[in-house]
Amino acid sequence: MFKLYAVSRWGIMLLAVLAALLLLAVVMLKGPGGIKAIEEDPAAAEFRRRMEEARELQNLRPVGEVVEVYRKIAQDADKMVSAYESGLARVKDLAAGGRDDEAVAEARKLSEQFISYTLNEPAAKRADELAREGKNRRATEHYVRLLEHFSVKSLAGNYAIEPLLAIARLYHRKGMFDLAEKEYKEYIKRARQPRLKAEGYMGLGDIAAEQEQFEAALEHYRQAAALAKNDPTERVQNALRMAAVLRQMKRFDEARKVLFAVNQARGGDQATASLLEQDFLKTVDEQAAAVEKSEGTEAAGRVYLDAAAEYVDVAEWTTQWYIKAAQIYRDGHKYGKARGILGRLWRNRAADIDPVWQQARIVRMELDEIERARKTTAFIDGIRAKIEQHGYRCTIIDKAVEGGVTWSPAGGDYILDGRVTVVRDASLTIKPGTVLKFTINSSLIVYGALHANGEADARIVFESSAPNPSSFDWGLPGDDRAWGGIQFVGRKGSEMRHCIIRHAAIGVLCEESSPRIEQCSISQTGITAIAISNSADPIIRKCRLSDNEGDGLTCKGSCKPVIEDSTIERNGLNGMLFGQKCEPTVRNIVVMMNNGSGLRCFDAMAGEISSCRFVENGGPGITCETSAAPRIVDCEIAGNGNYGLVAGGRAAPTLVNCSIERNTPGGVLCETASPMLEGCTITGNAKFGVKFTIEARARLTNCSISGNPVGLQVEDVSSPTIRRCRLDGNTSWSVVLLGERDLDLSGNWWGVTDPAAIEKLIRVRKGRAGAARVLIGEPLQSAPDIGRAPVEKK
Repeated sequence: MFKLYAVSRWGIMLLAVLAALLLLAVVMLKGPGGIKAIEEDPAAAEFRRRMEEARELQNLRPVGEVVEVYRKIAQDADKMVSAYESGLARVKDLAAGGRDDEAVAEARKLSEQFISYTLNEPAAKRADELAREGKNRRATEHYVRLLEHFSVKSLAGNYAIEPLLAIARLYHRKGMFDLAEKEYKEYIKRARQPRLKAEGYMGLGDIAAEQEQFEAALEHYRQAAALAKNDPTERVQNALRMAAVLRQMKRFDEARKVLFAVNQARGGDQATASLLEQDFLKTVDEQAAAVEKSEGTEAAGRVYLDAAAEYVDVAEWTTQWYIKAAQIYRDGHKYGKARGILGRLWRNRAADIDPVWQQARIVRMELDEIERARKTTAFIDGIRAKIEQHGYRCTIIDKAVEGGVTWSPAGGDYILDGRVTVVRDASLTIKPGTVLKFTINSSLIVYGALHANGEADARIVFESSAPNPSSFDWGLPGDDRAWGGIQFVGRKGSEMRHCIIRHAAIGVLCEESSPRIEQCSISQTGITAIAISNSADPIIRKCRLSDNEGDGLTCKGSCKPVIEDSTIERNGLNGMLFGQKCEPTVRNIVVMMNNGSGLRCFDAMAGEISSCRFVENGGPGITCETSAAPRIVDCEIAGNGNYGLVAGGRAAPTLVNCSIERNTPGGVLCETASPMLEGCTITGNAKFGVKFTIEARARLTNCSISGNPVGLQVEDVSSPTIRRCRLDGNTSWSVVLLGERDLDLSGNWWGVTDPAAIEKLIRVRKGRAGAARVLIGEPLQSAPDIGRAPVEKK
């Protein structure tokens, strides 16, 4: 006991001595011989307070008022920095004149007034020691080094430019690009640190990218990367921006090289080759976690799905994000959505990496178990409770339909539990007003014949049995071959009229079948409202396909459907998706407000689309790629968010008598494709009437390209053929030639006939191979009649 007490006593005494020494040191350092250690100097605190108040005003006051507040802060900061610089110059003058005592006193006064630092700062600590020892000349050298370092590197040296960056970003966010660009340049000019200059160049790059000036954006990002070469975080941001721009330019290989080159530079060995990708994936995870906390499960899952859509060409990332979205929905008890996401993963076969693929299978097995338990307890118990307490009438169907069967409202709600099959040679008739409710994993598969003929005031309803239904609630049976909610697999004259279908994975799936689907509404499905495949040729007439998570309608595989007099709107992906040699006949369809393309064609798709409207879609009005060659006649393509028509990948669509108007950024974008346009009107588009890039070979005849800022822009080695077209009335340039080949535009109307006047309507940029020329030849002497071109009868 005595030894323990003695040790404790000496320990306490030792601690007391150390505390006394520490107190003495602090007193000495705060005395007349040392610089005061400040947690935060008053100037910095006041500056931060004023900047925070200005930021709070950004969403409350007009832009001009907020800018004036920032200007006032910058002016006051200029005065403060000027005072600091003057004080530093005085310290240097005193030291140069041998007045060391005065130089030390002035340096101490200046540092205490402006600088916030701790006693661990080496320059400050050494300066204090030398001053206490009376070595004022050497102390002055250290003080000057400290003050100069602070002038360049610290907050005091950047007070006056931080408001400029805030103004630039405010203008940028409000879309005032010219003013934002001016402020970014002023910020770059005045910034002292390379890292700060890099922020300005990144802002300029973002503006250029948003205006689709991709080469300029890349140059700004390269300058930012060079200035921030010692800052890993800034390099990551630059690489991601450069990769995004290269991806928009469809230079995918270069985009990936940018990412991996930065990784190699940061680590120098193969072990760090994926560092940037890991950083990027981590930021998506962090964003999803923050969104889940603030907005809930649905929004967090959407973060991953949006990321997957943005980087769809990187299969490893896409697969991980699909799985994480499925896990979030599973944990949030959104089982239908989770299964639907995994179904999309299976359908796209995006995952080729075994460990990740196994992870997806595990998640799906978990969902199967959860759903099986849910179906056999909550659902069945709920039905029983309704029957016992409220006299709820229902008929549970869990086996095949054989012979001739009729369902009517007299049977109450029909609860379909599992895969219900109408066998071959059987017939199922559903009377008007009947309601069919499907449990999870259920579907109706028709090998025989289905006659579901409702009436305008007594529709037949196919929907989920869930209390709070959503897409993917039914229509995903365990057998991967059967994806449809209602699946037609036989040519027995099936028909559906005046039906409502909602909450399925796929509303209607037609395989080697020819049902008639008329006056039906299909909505809130997970993958697509109607899917047509394997030589099916249904007739779809007067239907509305709306508010589905995926496409409105898909058609693949040598099919020849007829689609008429219908509306396809507000779908999560494309309005219509046609591919794999299908040949649809589409007439009088309105395709509007879909998130993707109004119509997307690929893989040698053909067929005729006539008298349709593709308007106000988030993506292109019409996208044609990979050898697609539809014939598009008398259609309106207007108000779309990513060009009216995009043709690429050797596509060869034919457009006759179409109007392509008010699209952003342009009317027609053609790259590595050869579309033919005849008798079309291309006007009122945001930036371009027609833009040709990457070896485009189009033919435009008797078209009007007027009323756009730039009528025709030709890049790379494109060589379009344009004859008897109107190129007049564009507000900036009739033609902009940025390519390396001469462009023959003889035989067109320019609004004037004098060659010198025509030359003023043309802008030519010198390329790598020298200045290409626009050959105007013999221009037309009067405007051609752009009336309707004769339509070839099919």
